[in-house]
Amino acid sequence: MEVTLPILNTELQHNKEISNETIGARQADLEVYRRDLVRNIRQAYYQYLQTGKAVEIYNTALGLVKENRRVSGKFVENHMATREIVLRAQAQVSEVEASLIEAENQRKNAAAYFNFLLNRSTDTEVLTDSSLMTTATYDAGSGSSPAANTFPAGPDLLARREEFNRLRSYQKITASNLKWDRAYLVPKLNAFYDVGFQGYGFHPDGSQFYQLAGISLVWPLFKAGDNRLKIRQAEIDKAALDEEYKQLTRQVSLEQETATNNYRSAQEALRSLSDGVNSAREAYRLAERRFNEGQALQIELIDARTQLTNSEIRYSLGRLSLLNRAADLERVNAAYKF
Repeated sequence: MEVTLPILNTELQHNKEISNETIGARQADLEVYRRDLVRNIRQAYYQYLQTGKAVEIYNTALGLVKENRRVSGKFVENHMATREIVLRAQAQVSEVEASLIEAENQRKNAAAYFNFLLNRSTDTEVLTDSSLMTTATYDAGSGSSPAANTFPAGPDLLARREEFNRLRSYQKITASNLKWDRAYLVPKLNAFYDVGFQGYGFHPDGSQFYQLAGISLVWPLFKAGDNRLKIRQAEIDKAALDEEYKQLTRQVSLEQETATNNYRSAQEALRSLSDGVNSAREAYRLAERRFNEGQALQIELIDARTQLTNSEIRYSLGRLSLLNRAADLERVNAAYKF
């Protein structure tokens, strides 16, 4: 049996520092992946909500065109119009039914992808919060906003983003390597103690017992310039990481500004889309009343219905865009609390 005791060995401390910082860097990698996953899950959920809203819009449109077909049939029965208005109304029904089938398929695909991200069976029922797709507008400063829990940019942002933690770990590893390379003249001093039996056969006795103690010294004085090259390489690595840290700071600042601008732009666009939906609904109401009274052509009603459906779809897509921009802003600001 041998017992060893390091008396002077800087390599042990160096290896401990490297191991700790390597674990920190790997943990930061995991946190970066988790934040990306949170954003992807949010956006997949918002996509599912939008496809559900599209199905709802087309179902409503289907009811409108079927009512138009019924009214058109009454006009023909009463000899107030010719049969082509019924055929045109039927064509509208078929068109909306095709759009509805496509929307339902998109909803199924969106649900499957959302469940996939949650590591669930793709046919698992998805519970929805319909208010996210129906609230008129978001206020970035209120609790109703998906981005309301985000944080402003600044020094705190550098502390929250795991990319900085990862880079700081690599900087510490490089600094430790540089310190270790510069300490190449420090010797290694170890003590050892051996105890055992030494003899012939497999019958040890007291006369075969031995013990040995000593000190070993390793002192590399010359390595043909190898240490100077290692020091130079470590200094270059440290300078490169320092520059990468500065670049990451500028990049994150740009990402934060861009995400904020995109979110505010989506807010303004949604307000305009909301006004468009209100105008289209009123225009359809007036066109439908005039058509039922025989004072408007069917093509006017069809055009008004098409404009209404399209404006509602555009609004739902605008809502989706706002929610996605909020998720991007949350990711950039590392606002989600695990």
